[in-house]
Amino acid sequence: MYAGPYQKVTGTTSRVISECDISGLENGHLVALRGDTNNLLIGRCITIMEEEIEVSWCDGSYTTIWQPSKMKDPNNPRKLVDWTDKVPKSSIILYDFTFTSTGRLRKATVDHLKS
Repeated sequence: MYAGPYQKVTGTTSRVISECDISGLENGHLVALRGDTNNLLIGRCITIMEEEIEVSWCDGSYTTIWQPSKMKDPNNPRKLVDWTDKVPKSSIILYDFTFTSTGRLRKATVDHLKS
C-alpha cells in the first residue's frame, strides 16, 4: 500500500527505553536480557512478579528475523509449545521496543544493545 512520499519518523516511535527504570514494564512488552555467554536474549513478558518475570523466548539475531522459540510439550512429545522461563528483573537491559514489520530488530534498538 502506498501512503505518500517518505517522511522521516520522529517522536516516540524511535524511542528506546533502557534498564534505568523498569517500573513501566508491562505484560506483552519485548525485553532484551543479558545472557551467560554475552549472547543476546529476547523474549516477550508474560507475567511480572516482584523479583522476576516470566518470558516467552524468541529465536533470532541482530540481522535475522525473530520468531517465537518452541520446545516439545512435556505431556505430548509430538506437539510444540512456546518456550517460557522465569528470569530475574535485574537481567533486563532493554524493554518496550518493537520489531520491524518483517520481524527484525530496528536499527536504533541494535545500536543501543551493542553499546
